[in-house]
Amino acid sequence: MKTVMCAAAITATLLSSQAWAGQAPPPSPPSPPPPSRLAPIPAERLTDDQKKAAAAVARNGAVPGYLWPMLRNPWLATPSQVMGEGLNRQATLPAKLTQLAILIISKRVAYNGSWVEHSGMAARAGLNAAIVEAIAAGRRPTGMDEDETLIYDMCDELEKTTTISDATFRHAVARLGEAGVVDTVATYGFYYYLGLINNVARTATPSFRPPR
Repeated sequence: MKTVMCAAAITATLLSSQAWAGQAPPPSPPSPPPPSRLAPIPAERLTDDQKKAAAAVARNGAVPGYLWPMLRNPWLATPSQVMGEGLNRQATLPAKLTQLAILIISKRVAYNGSWVEHSGMAARAGLNAAIVEAIAAGRRPTGMDEDETLIYDMCDELEKTTTISDATFRHAVARLGEAGVVDTVATYGFYYYLGLINNVARTATPSFRPPR
């Protein structure tokens, strides 16, 4: 009897193995994100300065998640929001180019929060989805137009050398104007700063994360 049971068990195991032959194993459930280090501060614990800053930066009555780390030093919160909104709404760059620069930086500093928000804004601004997908995969996009290529090259040079070459500068001024050059560099620096602070803070963000 034991021999028959053992044979049946072996047969079931073999059949199971054959069923999975040539197939990927089932995916493991995603691991939960690590807890935030600088989570939102309960209202009763806010100082007077923090309350003023929170009221100044609130959107629809709530402080944006990326600003909670800055509220530890309240003087950082309002200028950070003002600069971010200025770069997105008042910069001389076309919206498509601003969003391209933000996605390049978000990917390279691995900041999920700005990637999630600005990938949608990039689509609405008319940035080709194939360009976004290439950046997410860590590849240089193909099919970029002249200005998109210029923004990509500027961000690439800034990352590698902390400046841009004379040739790139002349090209950028010719295509974007001096104000556009400053906007591009400011966008690079601001979103790099934003990414570093929120990565250290482990600010909670939506579950999507571009491939690293």
